[in-house]
Amino acid sequence: MPFAARHAFFVAAALTSAAVPLSRALAQQNAPPPANASVSDPDRAAELRAKAESLMMDRSHYREAADLLRQAAALTLVEDGSRSDDLRLAANLLFYAGAIGNAQSMMVEAADAALARGDILVAANSLVDAGWIANQRHGAADARVLAFRALHLAASPLLSDDQRDTIRKRVILAGLEHA
Repeated sequence: MPFAARHAFFVAAALTSAAVPLSRALAQQNAPPPANASVSDPDRAAELRAKAESLMMDRSHYREAADLLRQAAALTLVEDGSRSDDLRLAANLLFYAGAIGNAQSMMVEAADAALARGDILVAANSLVDAGWIANQRHGAADARVLAFRALHLAASPLLSDDQRDTIRKRVILAGLEHA
């Protein structure tokens, strides 16, 4: 086989193998949402937030308020920053209500929501918070994993040097570097 024909064959093979995952991604992108996908309802989410806010006045209702905030987050578009804010607040309420394991999970969920939105700074800070909670639970392995995730995000070129340094310092101050 002449060189030009071999070269064309390899280029075609490379393009074909690259196109297969791309075509799958495009097909998934155009597919209808799964049956369990949440539906956006900003008015209902606002109602739930207002009810949660009134419940937060009494510590005995923190868990209920956290559940309402989780529901509000589920009704909020991924692009809306209040989704991760609701989850962060819910995680804090759960922590102070004594549901530390649930608080850690909710804080990780908040980080994932922020990351889905592209908010690397909030995601990294949420991961540091989740790592701190893991430390409080004596979950050194979880704390270490969460710290590494936060540090990986801190390396993003989308963050300023000051933001990067702040995240790294928070990891150290939270005691996660030795977890």
